[in-house]
Amino acid sequence: MSIFSTEFKIIQNHKSNNTFTIQLMETNSILLKSLRYIKPSLIGLTINTSFTMATFQALSVTTLIDYKAENVVTYETTLSLISSLSTQLKYLNNKLNHTFYQYNPKNVIIIDSSQFIYVSSSELMPLVEDKMIIFNHPFKKSKFSAPEILNIDTLPKKICDKSSYYSLGMLTIYVFLSKIPKDEIEMDESLIPIKQTKLYWFLLKALNADPTKRNLLFI
Repeated sequence: MSIFSTEFKIIQNHKSNNTFTIQLMETNSILLKSLRYIKPSLIGLTINTSFTMATFQALSVTTLIDYKAENVVTYETTLSLISSLSTQLKYLNNKLNHTFYQYNPKNVIIIDSSQFIYVSSSELMPLVEDKMIIFNHPFKKSKFSAPEILNIDTLPKKICDKSSYYSLGMLTIYVFLSKIPKDEIEMDESLIPIKQTKLYWFLLKALNADPTKRNLLFI
């Protein structure tokens, strides 16, 4: 089995079906180091010295796009996605001084239907003073981007690192509700089916219009 992406490829060892390797398209020590702090931990995780590959043990590995095409994503699975990606993001922020400026479902990998990791070198950025991101060069935006990202029209531009929180919230809505709200009205309508749940309160905080007031806390 092999899975190919513009960011990575996943190869299943033909001699040991339970051994998988994620191979990055470019060297990235920060991204691979963040995999060491996924909860629960990846079994047998090893990273090569050139920081281009990570190998681990699993029963199954797939992408979020493929998983969603073949399965109904449950409430519990959605909470697992939030937990896994939040843990990876917080480690990047607090220990490695980096962040993802946005999320894209194409770059989410699912391991054993319960663990989620985000693998994207192009969306990984260093943090500068006061936990800010500086865009100096043209970059990709998407329908999962935070409003402050979408509103960038000149470079260089400095923004709050919590654009990732908003984007994770948008990814969560897409995963569980199969919607991508275009405005605040659609956002409110999308959240009606999950009102008063733990997921609902998480999304309200992650999707706050004020970046400085966003957080990834469950209530």
